[in-house]
Amino acid sequence: NLPRQIQLQPDDDSYDPDEYYKLRVSGTNDLCTYTIECWAYRQEGAERTLQSNLKAQLRLDPCIAYWAGGDTIERNTVTINGDVYCNGTLTSSAVLNGDVFAAGFTGISAGQLYPLPSPPDIPFPDLQPSLYTSQYDYVEDWDSPAVGSYFSHDLEVNDCNNPSPNPLKFFAPDSSNPAGVLYWDGPELGDLVIDNVNITGTLVVDGNVFVRGGTTITPVKNFPALVVTGTLNVEASGRLDINGLVQTNAMTVAADAGNITITGALFVETGGMNVVDPRYGGKITITVDPMKSAIITEYNPGPTFRKWSPAGDAFFKYIIRRNPTP
Repeated sequence: NLPRQIQLQPDDDSYDPDEYYKLRVSGTNDLCTYTIECWAYRQEGAERTLQSNLKAQLRLDPCIAYWAGGDTIERNTVTINGDVYCNGTLTSSAVLNGDVFAAGFTGISAGQLYPLPSPPDIPFPDLQPSLYTSQYDYVEDWDSPAVGSYFSHDLEVNDCNNPSPNPLKFFAPDSSNPAGVLYWDGPELGDLVIDNVNITGTLVVDGNVFVRGGTTITPVKNFPALVVTGTLNVEASGRLDINGLVQTNAMTVAADAGNITITGALFVETGGMNVVDPRYGGKITITVDPMKSAIITEYNPGPTFRKWSPAGDAFFKYIIRRNPTP
């Protein structure tokens, strides 16, 4: 939130060695809206002789917290902070703090109901395991990219099956795997069971995953948190705390599962969280955060540079303050 001082470069047509800009971007309680402040000034020694500033609000719209590929039912144990896209009919008793894009809608939302755009403003990311296994591209500084190719870590049967009260098991990036990508080969190993695991990085599951204990996932910048080609199953005592993008083909939640918190975005390809047991007594909270869930899906030196974000177009809502100095 601190303002950043910027000076134009000598090759810019507007270059003046005594002219500066400061820019600050900050969020609000509504994570789809940002406040932008800009100061332009001329400085001679320690004195600013001319100055003007502008403060305005920028809206990201749509800004999808939850994306469902077909008809879906959301119960009152669900809170979604952000916009919802449903490629079908959404029947909801959930708390929806955002707009709804759906073919049909029954329920209440804090925002507006919009017809489905065709094609969707925010398409399904369609991330494939091949993007992250066995080798993946990693760029540490996207402003001055020097791409490197690294190997993901292939999980084994007992790597994540760590039943309580065993100590929490940690996975983190290292020099050979700087994005901390973990890969589970479901066709060869069967279903993945996760129990009491903390992951800094990306978990890619080619198949189904069963969450039976506390699981925390926080990816590195520009990478997704969790990619599941099959079904994400949260079972008895299973808990999820994820900061980033979650993509899964389907999702189920058992009656006695724990709380599920996703800060970023949840994209479910076939339907939505349709199989949430009606007896479920926990809380599912999905809060959009485009900074955490925006990803790079492909990078190569040259023209190929593919970005994906759960946010659509950005537009200024209104100017809060404009103060030119004569």
